[in-house]
Amino acid sequence: MGALVAIDHPTTVSLDSLKLDHLPEKVQTWIRLVKTDPAVIAGLRNFGNLRDYQLEAVLAAAFRIRKTVEPILITLPTGSGKSWVIAALASVVKEMSDARSTKVKKVMVLAHSKELVAQNHQKMGAAGYKATIYSAGLSTRDASGDVVFGSRQSIINAVGEFAQLDYEFSAVFVDEAHSMPTQTREIIEALRSVNPNLRVIGLTATPYALGKGYIFAQDTFRDLEPMRDIYAKEPYFAERVYDKCIEELFADEQLCPPILGTISDHYNTEALERTVGGSFSEASNNAVFVTGQADLTKRIVADVVMQSKKRHGVMFFAQNREHARQILSFLPGDRAALVDSGTKAKDRAQFIEDFKSTKLKYLVTVAALAIGFDAPNVSVIAVLKHTESPAFFQQIIGRGLRLCPEIGKRDCLVLDYGQNVSADANLFSPAIQVRMPKPGLDGPIIPVVEVICPDCDHVNTFRKAAWPQDMEMTDTGFLYHRDTRAIFTDSDNKPMAGHMGAQCGNLLDVPGKKMPVRCDYTWGAILCTACKRRNSHRTDFCVACEEPLSKRAKMLSMTTSRDANYTQRLAKVVSRQRQWLHPGKAKTSGAPNLRINLTVQELPYLVPEGTGAEQDEDDEQEAWVPPGMMLVRPAPKAIPVWLNPTATNADAQASWASFREYAEANRLTTASWAQHPEMDDLLPALAEPEGVLRFRAPSYLVYVENAVGGSERVFYNLKTMHKDHPEAEKINAQAPRDDTGELPDKGPEKSAEPAVVEDVAAARAAETPESVLYELLSKWLEDASKGKKPTPTIEPADSKGEVYPLKECLLDKDGDDHRIVFKYGTAKAANECSVSSAEDGPGCIRVVGSNMVRFFSNGESGVIRRTR
Repeated sequence: MGALVAIDHPTTVSLDSLKLDHLPEKVQTWIRLVKTDPAVIAGLRNFGNLRDYQLEAVLAAAFRIRKTVEPILITLPTGSGKSWVIAALASVVKEMSDARSTKVKKVMVLAHSKELVAQNHQKMGAAGYKATIYSAGLSTRDASGDVVFGSRQSIINAVGEFAQLDYEFSAVFVDEAHSMPTQTREIIEALRSVNPNLRVIGLTATPYALGKGYIFAQDTFRDLEPMRDIYAKEPYFAERVYDKCIEELFADEQLCPPILGTISDHYNTEALERTVGGSFSEASNNAVFVTGQADLTKRIVADVVMQSKKRHGVMFFAQNREHARQILSFLPGDRAALVDSGTKAKDRAQFIEDFKSTKLKYLVTVAALAIGFDAPNVSVIAVLKHTESPAFFQQIIGRGLRLCPEIGKRDCLVLDYGQNVSADANLFSPAIQVRMPKPGLDGPIIPVVEVICPDCDHVNTFRKAAWPQDMEMTDTGFLYHRDTRAIFTDSDNKPMAGHMGAQCGNLLDVPGKKMPVRCDYTWGAILCTACKRRNSHRTDFCVACEEPLSKRAKMLSMTTSRDANYTQRLAKVVSRQRQWLHPGKAKTSGAPNLRINLTVQELPYLVPEGTGAEQDEDDEQEAWVPPGMMLVRPAPKAIPVWLNPTATNADAQASWASFREYAEANRLTTASWAQHPEMDDLLPALAEPEGVLRFRAPSYLVYVENAVGGSERVFYNLKTMHKDHPEAEKINAQAPRDDTGELPDKGPEKSAEPAVVEDVAAARAAETPESVLYELLSKWLEDASKGKKPTPTIEPADSKGEVYPLKECLLDKDGDDHRIVFKYGTAKAANECSVSSAEDGPGCIRVVGSNMVRFFSNGESGVIRRTR
């Protein structure tokens, strides 16, 4: 693939150590089959820096590229490193094509802006490969590289020449693939006319387009059925082959979580009017955001500046260019700049450089920097615009999600003054559906509903949310079940609003206030348990007493120890060796030992000032640190923990007991420690990565660090091991919600029967009680009998891949022990198996998503699936 240059990251990829058990079974098979391919191994030789999920995406796509010529899609969240995935997969595709063809093959990577072209090219060059740029905006048109990075505007002008050269393109990558304009499609078709086997690989964080729904036809990654037209209208990509949930990256601290801030003002976006084409008219844009709105904009800008005092880079998103100039006029001139489509190229580059280097704190734009702009120092996103495109809004939020530890960034504050966030404040799980215009009208119809504020009786007009068929909405805006008359709640037991409004829009005259004050009622409000103050559902900390309210805030408050003199250290496990348990015996006593090798990140802690600990230069982010204290963020370190099962020392006995308790409670197999009574037999069994005594590796450790006799030799005494944060249970109890109003009086209410579990999300990571599983499967079979869903299928482990319809499930009760009997097969041959988690028959049942159940117990195992 051309000459290699110096690289500054690891050059080895360890495919054998890649953990796959969290992936769908089919994808695990893909990766196992492709990771031994010599071309794949060669293509990844200089990409040892890839994160596990990036490597998974490359391998899954490589397998599908072998199997299909249809366009495929990879979805990765903004800030997750799509550029590295493009570089690594482009290298793999080049090696695969070279191995199978005698012709010269190249790879093309298309992007819609010169910033994205340069960003993607830089990653390929950093890995040591010959890559060139073909982009007029970057003043270079060089197609000599093995991988050509180009802007679609420049490539389209030369696509005829590309199609007549002596080489072929084996693949085209499309970055930000949710946008597939005519130019991109023409480029692909021109290159396909030369090579009919041209592969097309799209990457995006937002796999949907306004008015068209999802851009892929089938989620092959999750083995789902093709989507109906209501969700995907003429999608370009045949299948999605990999998807990474952004919540997982927040949990793994690979992205900064967004924090929805509280606002007191907002623009009246309900007054926006549409043109025949569906966009907002220029006149209504100006009326809502510009003309006569200077005072409102000035107050909003002042609010953003005030809330950003202790933060770094701030990005403003405006509705149009006139609005952007108005925003800029209210910002300090020496700390702010405007970048839009009218900004000169030289000024644009300088403004961006000054913003990234913190010479500028505020950057105003309309849409020019919403996609592909990479500035990790952004810690505030101020949205002063309105869009009904979930993809575009998520791209805006994505500008602030990149990590930036050098400035102490731990989250990104999102201030939404354009009423873009839905009533449930869910930024990353929008309801996607093809827009269906009403017959006889030119433009799309935006349904609205009237909602009465329970506090001030003001009648608000909000956009209507999508309702399930068996739901209705109260006058005060909450959904309820038509049959059971019970308020509809989400998986966190929060009442769900039937509209897209967040806060009452009524302006109240308050004695002593010169300006009207907006009613503070918010749908889904949270009551603070400490001071009883009602807070917006967007608020993470109580505005009155700063008590943590949301799960996110409670988790953040758990990441720091406030004990200045602590001895026990809490650390997160950040990496493990391939075999992290090593048996051995002490050299002197011959006593059996286990050595645990882990790299841990000790959580930040507070110490008194002047103790000699190092402190970050910029502690502006940590205003909550008490006077006289300072925050210490330890670096990751490798710790060896020795466990001695036969030691007489009390601490050593306690460590072994804690280890054993954790290992048995989190085992992944049915084997018992009692089968290995001798230590010489037990320890090797524990050390075997694929052995019969496997258990889930811990995510957190509590340990004590001891120096021996004041020497430099340090021993680490294990106290406890944890699957989750040891205080995680505290974040599960939500603060009580405000009342949801009275249900409409429609005759005598029916007694609410126990709800059947439809999606047992809370049981995904834990063992599911048999009674709950029985209830779930009974509902699946009932749906099948009514024609709502196909009959569930069961695939027992001993069926050699054969799948049978699930006929019946029975719950067999014997005191406190429950057993489920599955009956399956055909009319000619009926079979059955059973599963139980009773003490005398250890087993495990797990619900995966809402359409799959895995089980094993007493020699029985298998998978039950329900088709979409």
